[in-house]
Formats: sequence, C-alpha cells, structure tokens
Amino acid sequence: MTDISLQIEESLAILGVASGASMKEIRSAFRRLARTCHPDIAGPQTAAEFEKITAAYLFLKKKGTTLTRKETKITKDRYTRTKPKREGFRKAQSQRTEKKANPEKIRHLLTEKIIVEAEIKMARLMEKVAEKQGESDFYRSQKRLLSSHPEVRSLAASLLFNHLDEKGVVDSFAEMIQAYPEDEYVLQYIFDGIYFQNRFIPIAEAVAAKASQLTEKVALSFLRWIARFDKRKIYLERFLSHPSEDVVAKALTRWPHGKGLPDDLSLIRLLKKDKEEILVPLLQILRREENVPSWTMTKIKLLAQSHSAASVRVWAGSIVRNKNLV
Repeated sequence: MTDISLQIEESLAILGVASGASMKEIRSAFRRLARTCHPDIAGPQTAAEFEKITAAYLFLKKKGTTLTRKETKITKDRYTRTKPKREGFRKAQSQRTEKKANPEKIRHLLTEKIIVEAEIKMARLMEKVAEKQGESDFYRSQKRLLSSHPEVRSLAASLLFNHLDEKGVVDSFAEMIQAYPEDEYVLQYIFDGIYFQNRFIPIAEAVAAKASQLTEKVALSFLRWIARFDKRKIYLERFLSHPSEDVVAKALTRWPHGKGLPDDLSLIRLLKKDKEEILVPLLQILRREENVPSWTMTKIKLLAQSHSAASVRVWAGSIVRNKNLV
C-alpha cells in the first residue's frame, strides 16, 4: 500500500467512515464531528481535535477531487478506444466546459480551506487567551450564554443549570433572556425544572420585560413558575397584553388577593373581551377588591344583563348587587 493510500485510510479512520465512502458521507461525518468538538461549542481545549478532523477532511476532499478527475480521464480513454471519435466541435466544446469548471472547483476548495484555517487559528488564539487569563470552563460557559448560535447557548445552559448558586450565574441567564427571549429550550428548562425562589427574581424580571415576545407555551410555563411568589402582580400585569387570550386568562386567574386591580388601560381593554375564560376571573378580581372604578359599572351592568355565558352574568350581577346598582 502506497503512502497516499495509507494517508487516505488514516483520514477515513479519523472521520469514522469506511473505505470507499462517498464525499457526501465524508462531508456528513466531518460536520457531525465538528458540531461536537468545535472550540466555540466544546471549548478551546478541543482545538487540537478540531484541527485533526479538519485536516483529514481537507485531505480527503482534495484527494477525492483528484481521484474523480483521474477516473474521468480513464473512463474517457476507454470510451475513446471502444467508440468512434466524436465530431471535432463536440470535443472542443467539452474541453472548454472542463476548463471553466475546474477553476471554479479549485476556487471553492481554496475558499473553504482558508475559512477552516482561519477558524483553527482563532481557536488557538482563544485557547492561549484563556490560559493567560486563567478562565475556567465555568466562566466561559457564562459568556457563551450570549452566543448568537442556539446550539452553543443550549450547551452552555446545560452546564450552568447545576451551578445556579454560583455568583453571577442567575444574572447571566437574565442577560441571555433579554437578548434571546425566543430561546424556548432554555426558558422551558428553567420553568419546568427549577423551583422558583427569590434569588431567581432577576430571571423573572427579564422574562416579564419580554412578555409579549414569548410563545404561548413558554408564557404559560412562566405563569405556573411564579404562582407562589407573593409579589407576582408586577409580572402578571405584563402578560395582560400577551397576544394569546389563554395567557391573558391564566394571568388573571393567578392574580393575588388584596393587591389591587389591573391598571385602567388594561381594564378598558379586558372589559371589551367577550371570552368567558377572561371575563370570569376579571369579574372575580373586581368583586373582591374595594376600589372599583365607577366608570366600569356601565359595562358590568351590561354584562350582567346580556352576556351569553351564564357564569359571566352571575359574577357581573353579584358586583352590581354588591355596589347597590340594581
């Protein structure tokens, strides 16, 4: 076996593919490995491994292109020996096409090589900076929560979920939520897997500030998460303008006793709703609170008289009777 053949076999082994694998299979194997050992995801300590698989991939890609050209030439020679010669203009046309195609392939290969080499250099630089500054994986994971790549954020969050007691971790999650409120994986994990405590208030404040941007699923999970928090009203108010009526209804059912009414603008908007699931908890809040605005009574009397849902009429009627407005 020649040195080139040995190199090819070694490169295939590094990427974990069998002999005779197609370039498509080789490319898929490289991308799969790159996702697990890219320095931006797994940390600078994997730079050497990333460089190794990259070198193997580039070698196989280059050799794959060379072999393909050789095979094409052999096939062409066999075709020439067994078939009559084509007309001259077809041969010339084929040569012109090949000359145009080859430079394009070469440019593509060189461009990819430059990009990969730049990534390797950047990974090495990150590793040196980390060593110089004494940064730990823990500290780097906090910074990666602000990565623009969702996969990087998810991996960083997975590491930090077990270190929420450490200084600065909760604030790092709050900063991530402010920047990426659409990151459903991280938010859902927090709300479903961690019991709410006062130390998580920065996270609750960050979520409430982005209430209207949250999906219905995440918003409902958040409302369950803060259900036992005494001072939850300031967060619930933000969800009264959520696009989902189910979220609005849930925020009203979670409204704490004796903590006052929603603001006037919210009351105006909510009293215009026709949905029973929103009006019933809203009327229950108005019934138990003392300082009900007088301007709401006209609408409440109308609901007591003509709303299609019996439960709405009952609760509206109880407010009218309680205020002696019959």
